[in-house]
Amino acid sequence: MGDAAIIRIFRFRAARKGFDETIRTVLVPDLRRFPGLADVICGRQGPDELGPRILVTVWDSMDAMTDAVGDRLGIFHPELMDHTTDRVLEFHPIRLGAGVHDKSPRLLRVLRGTVRPGELRQYVDDVRDGVAEDTAVGTPPTTIYLAETGSDRFLTVSAWCTWDDVERATGGDVHRPLATRKPERLLEWDVEYYEMVTD
Repeated sequence: MGDAAIIRIFRFRAARKGFDETIRTVLVPDLRRFPGLADVICGRQGPDELGPRILVTVWDSMDAMTDAVGDRLGIFHPELMDHTTDRVLEFHPIRLGAGVHDKSPRLLRVLRGTVRPGELRQYVDDVRDGVAEDTAVGTPPTTIYLAETGSDRFLTVSAWCTWDDVERATGGDVHRPLATRKPERLLEWDVEYYEMVTD
């Protein structure tokens, strides 16, 4: 990915039943029409149709993002804002981005963490090496993005085909999901998982 790439993350709760279908048939197709969009990933938590949702888009640059959907909520499909609650928008520069293969993922993993002072570059290298190792054994994430969110802080968004793949890569599984590679570099971290809403 280019050095100017941006990840935009919109977290919210659906305020009406059936909103996942709106994501699939309205939001995602309309997003894919914008120039400068590199990727779009959507996830949901729990069986509750009104539960947490996440909409992740990746853009070639900040200008491409702002021209398409703006740098605040309510510009892209403002008529749908009332169908969501607990809205949080963030966007960050991407330090590592890789699409590993074209299988359809089922799980979305979002990790936020803080590295020891001055070690973010080394952590990015660790993640890159880890993806290469996963690829070599045939269990890589289908997509992974690592973004810098502040001084020594980062997030990763990765999509996976199975829990087995996540377990092999991170040491965590459905029973012990809070695990990650290279924890010795991290001062703190947290992980969330989502079921994919779209391929």
